Amino acid sequence: PQKQQLLQLPAGSLPSQPLQSSPRQQQDRSTWIRSIFQHCDADLDGYLNCREMERLARELGFSESSELWRQDFESLCNENGADPAKGLNATILLRVMNDTSDRGLYCEDAQLRTLATKLAPPAGAGGSTQGTPRTTPRGSRREAPRQVVIQAVFRICDEDGDGLLTAQELQSFAIETGFDGTDAEWEQEFQALCGQQGGSMTMDMFTAFVNDKSEDGVYCSTEELAAILARLISKA
Repeated sequence: PQKQQLLQLPAGSLPSQPLQSSPRQQQDRSTWIRSIFQHCDADLDGYLNCREMERLARELGFSESSELWRQDFESLCNENGADPAKGLNATILLRVMNDTSDRGLYCEDAQLRTLATKLAPPAGAGGSTQGTPRTTPRGSRREAPRQVVIQAVFRICDEDGDGLLTAQELQSFAIETGFDGTDAEWEQEFQALCGQQGGSMTMDMFTAFVNDKSEDGVYCSTEELAAILARLISKA
């Protein structure tokens, strides 16, 4: 199938050659793109895989099925020298988002700023709402700060990327922590957890949930969370 144009912009609105930017503008663009990369890198492995890139693609206007996105993602990787099994590293994403050709996903400066802010973790969840890069160890996931691992688990469960977990989205995590009831029983459990929050769980609520050592929570150590994250990623 023909690769979908991700950015729905008027004809002629993008230059045929990369824009000439001042050193300061280039530095700003690099900062925003690396921030976008970090916010999308849910598993903290230093690459944006198909699912992680799909979140970014949909913010840029992609509206087709996940299966079609998978095909486009493979083409994007192949055209830019990346292994589709791993995905795009920060250097390749930087090049792709500065590329105005059909092989790139060029964004204007204002779009980059908006994306970096929109993709950032919610306020109070251990991340910045201003789109600035987070400081994250690039070694094993077990070395990452606890809150970073919690955020990564939340994001891998948040399949539609709206910043809220539905009962269905959180159920995969619940099963990993030992829940073995029916879907109907889980729905009741979830509604009890969410209370009056409109049937969805925010990042703050999820953080409190996995940090709660009482019978109302499901406390997990950082090592347990990292192991759950790895299993969820393998099933994605």
